[in-house]
Amino acid sequence: MRRPGSAARTGQLRPRWILVAACVAGLIAAGCASDDVTGDAAETSEPSAATTPIPATTTEPEAPASTTTVPKITSDEQVGTGDAAPSTTDLVSSSGSAEEFVDLDGGPLPLVCGVRTDGSLICWGENDGGQATPPAGTYTSVSVGWDHACAIGTDQTLACWGQWPVPIGGRSREAEPPSGTFTEVSVGVDISCAVRTNGTAACWYFAFGDEFETPSGTFIAISSGDGFACGLRTDQTLHCWGDDIDGATQAPEGQFTAVSAGWSTVCAIDVDAQLVCWGFEPEGGTRVPSGTFSSVAVGTVHSCAVGTDGSVSCWGINPLGKGDPPDAEFTKVTTAHLESCGLLADGTATCWGFDFDSLAEPPAGTFEEVSTSTLHSCALGTDKRVVCWGADLDGRSDSPSGEFVHVVAAGTYSCGIRDHGSIDCWGEESHGWPEPPDGTYRAVAPGSSVSCGLREDGMIDCWGDDERPTAAAPEGEFTSVTGGSSVFCGLNIDHSAVCWGYTRWGETDAPEGDFESLSAGAFHGCGIRVGGALRCWGRNDYGQADAIAGTYLAVSAGPVNYTCVVRTDGTAGCWGSTSWHPREIPEGPFQAVSAGHWHACGLRVDGTLACWLTRLAPRPDYVTWE
Repeated sequence: MRRPGSAARTGQLRPRWILVAACVAGLIAAGCASDDVTGDAAETSEPSAATTPIPATTTEPEAPASTTTVPKITSDEQVGTGDAAPSTTDLVSSSGSAEEFVDLDGGPLPLVCGVRTDGSLICWGENDGGQATPPAGTYTSVSVGWDHACAIGTDQTLACWGQWPVPIGGRSREAEPPSGTFTEVSVGVDISCAVRTNGTAACWYFAFGDEFETPSGTFIAISSGDGFACGLRTDQTLHCWGDDIDGATQAPEGQFTAVSAGWSTVCAIDVDAQLVCWGFEPEGGTRVPSGTFSSVAVGTVHSCAVGTDGSVSCWGINPLGKGDPPDAEFTKVTTAHLESCGLLADGTATCWGFDFDSLAEPPAGTFEEVSTSTLHSCALGTDKRVVCWGADLDGRSDSPSGEFVHVVAAGTYSCGIRDHGSIDCWGEESHGWPEPPDGTYRAVAPGSSVSCGLREDGMIDCWGDDERPTAAAPEGEFTSVTGGSSVFCGLNIDHSAVCWGYTRWGETDAPEGDFESLSAGAFHGCGIRVGGALRCWGRNDYGQADAIAGTYLAVSAGPVNYTCVVRTDGTAGCWGSTSWHPREIPEGPFQAVSAGHWHACGLRVDGTLACWLTRLAPRPDYVTWE
């Protein structure tokens, strides 16, 4: 992984994690543009009461990771041309059941894809660009990258799916893989490489389809990283090329049987079954365990390998247990975002680490407010106590003691207003959240570098990095404040909307007119007008700013290009980047809704909570969780 401050490659794309993180933080405009800004409600259709999956930017992503070996071709059946993902119901071939796999691979975002024994593909995890919706057909192997994946069909041709999430320089966001027949494919961060049936290598940039430099010679395996690749030649020596980030292309001498490249960390298994790693070392990333191994999967901050005895060993940074494999016999292991998965000796799959399904499991009880974030949520009970749940990284999901009148879950921490009006925050202090000022407040909108609060006298205060435009609070008297990423909005006492901060897609261009409530997401905002009509503005590349006709009680502009609402009949609906894999929204009736990064929660009229995953394709029931 390229770290902040390391040299960018000349004349090529930004590393994906820098691009996306900077976009979400509102720090850059190039490469993040969308020209669509909507007006008042013009659509005639009502949003469906269902939802689905964009890139996490507030947590550390995992690198594409898979040990590269030559896949076995099992038949001559042609690759299908359908668009739909195969059904997760019982598909059985002569070689095994649909619940068993022949290959499995994870990517840097929460996305895992597998080839089942009948040759069909299935994926689960983030699906904002269709990356979890594989094509029909029969395949022998699969490789998952940042926001797309590729597989080799039983006819040895390549099929790729997913998309680059933002247009760059007006060029296509999707690219076709090269033609021909192949034995091996590896999808990296911004490049992909494959080994042709004649042993030569082919590499290309996924965003444009442009060719990436490829050395001559023949290979038996290949693995792609962030702007570089490593290949295992037919004489079993290693050759790496491309950007030499942290020494990633400085391959050791010797003979090897497997190689796996992460973002800028590479590991290989030599002919003596020993692990050798080089490149970036994230807290032990290249300090490998002892023993003999048959395969290895390198992630961004953690890696795992299968020993010759079938056991799995993991090393590196281990948040939420993704480096704690179960005691079982494995044939393959892969790393993904906050989780790891492996194929067991019986062909079934199991995963461990952070279970994203837990985000949709709210506590019992009755509540007055609910607020969702990336990996955690918080709610204010009718007893004035705060309850938080989700990933408890650095205490962000800890429930503080005492009584509160307001609570908001931010990216890596949470803030609340205590009953006497002071602001109290808890969670990951290592990110240095803005220290709240003294005084009494009615509401708070916490951000990563700047936070804002509504004082008792109706004035808005902002604190943190004074150099950022988000710190320029407007004058006047307000009844609410919302935001926290790249833009904030306030509702004036005359019902007009005022927004400030970074703007690229018109995020701060709040429309004129009277509003009852406002919600500011990362790059778009929405408001409910007096009378219940909806009005949205800002970035609209996924239709998240479409102001769909109807009357509404509540709206939440999500942090990652989708919007959720509560209609006047109490039903909830979401649209935008949730469209690829619609999820059923629980029954209401609801009075409020909060859209987070991968999930949303609604507050029912009776005070109970209901949550659902929004941008994630479901993990099959037959993939077990440890």
